[in-house]
Amino acid sequence: QYIYHNIYTSKAMANLAALLAARTPPPPPPPLDEDWIREMTRDMSRYAGTYQTTLTPPSPHPSFTIDIDENMDTIGTRIWDCSVLMSHQFFHHMKLIQQSSSTPPANLLNLSGRNVVEIGSGCGLLPIALSKLPCNAPSKIVATEYLPSIINHLENQVKKNDALVEVRKLDWFCSSDVVSCSSSSDTILMSDCTLDPSESPVILDAIEELVVRSYESKFRNCSVSSTSHTDVIVGYCLERGGTARFLELASSRLILSPVLSFHPSYSPTYRGKERYAVVHMCLKPSVLLDRISRLGIDPTSFSNFYNNISTTSITSSLPPP
Repeated sequence: QYIYHNIYTSKAMANLAALLAARTPPPPPPPLDEDWIREMTRDMSRYAGTYQTTLTPPSPHPSFTIDIDENMDTIGTRIWDCSVLMSHQFFHHMKLIQQSSSTPPANLLNLSGRNVVEIGSGCGLLPIALSKLPCNAPSKIVATEYLPSIINHLENQVKKNDALVEVRKLDWFCSSDVVSCSSSSDTILMSDCTLDPSESPVILDAIEELVVRSYESKFRNCSVSSTSHTDVIVGYCLERGGTARFLELASSRLILSPVLSFHPSYSPTYRGKERYAVVHMCLKPSVLLDRISRLGIDPTSFSNFYNNISTTSITSSLPPP
């Protein structure tokens, strides 16, 4: 009875808690150099002021820092962790290219000479970072947003970082916006835009339209080169409410291939919370041929054009029409 009674006294409970704490130490704090994991905390003050991230190109190019002004006005005026991850990912890929004597497995991330359009750019961290690539850099980078206030904020960040990035309006609910941004784009980027499952069909419609209109422009302009295939690179967080729906719908229209060589700071699971991934996508040949035919283009002529383009490792030839 004496033991039974004392188990429930405050002193005994304190001793028991101390014993358990000694046997199960708390997880260590996140490393200071992993500056993309801010979403693990609940401190909203992290979105007030200036966010900085340092990117390191391969030698002999020096490291540099990108400064982004943040506020809590909208979800588009603050930095999301996935955009930091993707920015570092492209620089890590550049190192892999330099270190490899042959084409590395991460070649799906090669943007050399390509025209790049990012949808949902927010503060513009990713396009600004890509504009600073000292080698294997895109020929042109377009960052897009939809609200005037976010567009203005995006333009200010581009100017602040002296980046060669064009800023344009693109509301994925507006077909004319999508068409106006699609001409001759080679790569469509998107980072962490799968918050709402109800928007997944609209986002995929916009991505599909961008790809199809890009191919249409290339075909009509007879643009055949090593960079002529149009593909999509998407970074996403598995914890977002719309990610599962987005991937489910995407798999019915696009060929999905995970990017294998991640930046060293990347972790598929971090203390059981936010989980990020980067996936390379290209429109399925049957879907592309059907959409192109609806634009009044002869399927046989387009198939010949498409199949003459040097392909990536996951791009299939078009079937006979």
